[in-house]
Amino acid sequence: MVELVQNKVKQVLSEIFHTKEIENLQPHGNHTVNHLFSFQVEEKKFMLKILTRNPAEEAEFYRLEKEVYLLKLFKKKTEAKGVSQQNKIFVPVPEIIHLETNVERLGYKFYIMSYVPGNTLEEIWEQLNIQQKEIMTKSLAKILKDIHSITFEMFGNIEDFDCPRRFYSFTSMIKSNIRRSTRKLGPTNLVPIELLTDSLKFVEENLEKLDNDKTARLVHTDFYPTNIIVDKNETNEWIVVAILDFEWSYAGNVIHDLINVKEELITEKKFQDIFFEEYFGEKKDLSDYKLLERIFQIVGELYSIAYGWTNFHPTKENLDYAKKRIREALEK
Repeated sequence: MVELVQNKVKQVLSEIFHTKEIENLQPHGNHTVNHLFSFQVEEKKFMLKILTRNPAEEAEFYRLEKEVYLLKLFKKKTEAKGVSQQNKIFVPVPEIIHLETNVERLGYKFYIMSYVPGNTLEEIWEQLNIQQKEIMTKSLAKILKDIHSITFEMFGNIEDFDCPRRFYSFTSMIKSNIRRSTRKLGPTNLVPIELLTDSLKFVEENLEKLDNDKTARLVHTDFYPTNIIVDKNETNEWIVVAILDFEWSYAGNVIHDLINVKEELITEKKFQDIFFEEYFGEKKDLSDYKLLERIFQIVGELYSIAYGWTNFHPTKENLDYAKKRIREALEK
């Protein structure tokens, strides 16, 4: 598919940059949701992100516009002048060059952003010594806290379209999400009815026991090592130069991201403690959120089967893994 698209991509880029000199157009990475290309115009390097996966539901059709909105927001806030250090927000992101929402132009929506040189955190983490890991961990905690400083009036979709799914409380959002997933999965036989029933009952009964955050905050959802770009600065120190992939972000409970930090970003207990102390401003872990973690696990896996990753990669292994995770959350 990439080979078929590439000639058309070059033609469209030439129209946007008003030049025929589109150089070194190359597929970038191995992606299953979107296609990424790097290219050059007059020796300046750019990245192209193409929304090539069909939306599983209406809100997903607007996820590229949402990501561009958030990238522009953080670019503006990070570079804001006259803001005190205490109120300064630092979330490094690429600069948006062009957003194309007319799908007829290329066959898909896409946007162009500045190229950010460096490596993913995943590529260099094991090369760091203990001191470097500590510095990097504190930096990531500060950045995620700044991401979470963005608030919204309602929970749910950030996208603007005719009928966004937004809620006045976190509880109502979670209830709606699991009910939608179970209704969709009920007739499919992908998940046993008993497991669907147990999941719905567990989530709805236990949501009322939680002291939920009353404020809807920006949740990244993909704050993973592959979406964090790092590079060396002038003094040869590793620093974070870009946070990527805001397309799945939503207004919700920030514990969602913090659980991902523990499970995917920083798996070593020593550095988890450093991260959460920096994030919370005191020594703290996620032990107070174990029930909410179980709820997130159940709701997330059901959504994955109904609408998300498992739905687009319907292997038996993926489905079995998702059902196993649901059972584990119910039995903890």
